[in-house]
Amino acid sequence: MARCISPDGKLFTFEYNKNRVAAAKEDFANNKMDGIVDVTWRDVCKDGFRLKNVADAVFLDLPAPWDVVDSANEALVDGGRLCSFSPCIEQVQRVCVRLDQLGYGQIETIECLIRPHEVYSNPMQSFSFEDQSLVEQDATAVPKKRKIDEEGNPSQIATESTIATATANEGDTNSNVVDDATDDFVEVPKKRAPNPARLKTVDINVILTKPAINIAGHTGFLTFARKPPAVLKPMSE
Repeated sequence: MARCISPDGKLFTFEYNKNRVAAAKEDFANNKMDGIVDVTWRDVCKDGFRLKNVADAVFLDLPAPWDVVDSANEALVDGGRLCSFSPCIEQVQRVCVRLDQLGYGQIETIECLIRPHEVYSNPMQSFSFEDQSLVEQDATAVPKKRKIDEEGNPSQIATESTIATATANEGDTNSNVVDDATDDFVEVPKKRAPNPARLKTVDINVILTKPAINIAGHTGFLTFARKPPAVLKPMSE
């Protein structure tokens, strides 16, 4: 954030723990950012920011951000943006209620989720349609024969099993199978079909990702809002 506003901007940060304040000041000085970042030891939930119309944006990361919204409103210039991070939706609701009461617009909340992705490489496979030679149909299929009618046209189909049944029932007057079931049958030529497409492995790896099934960590919410210009503020002010 400090790098985004450098070299002419100013970043005010507040911390209620005195030891962390000292560590932060030292860290900013070591990184030559002490001229941009101003670190203050203060509990803003109780004492506020004590700034008026100087901030273009305010970011809140507090357990009770709704208690600081009014002070942040004083620190913001007209049209300034406010952002609040909260881990619980109940905190978000209370912040949004107060922002709405102050006449803030463009209020929106975005849920932040930790969703790690697994990255792995996989050999690429593609379909090859180069080999389209014809082959006979499945050898396990039952051979069929077609009967030739009186005019020489195929009229019905019989399999070897039905022919055998008809032959076994010859002479049986109670059988419904015609006596000449084996007569005048010609074998139908076996159909030919193209080979199915064959998979061919290409000698390159493709980088793929997939989200993890189990997601560790907790959710969070970022709430954004814009301070209205003075002419659009609620009449109660």
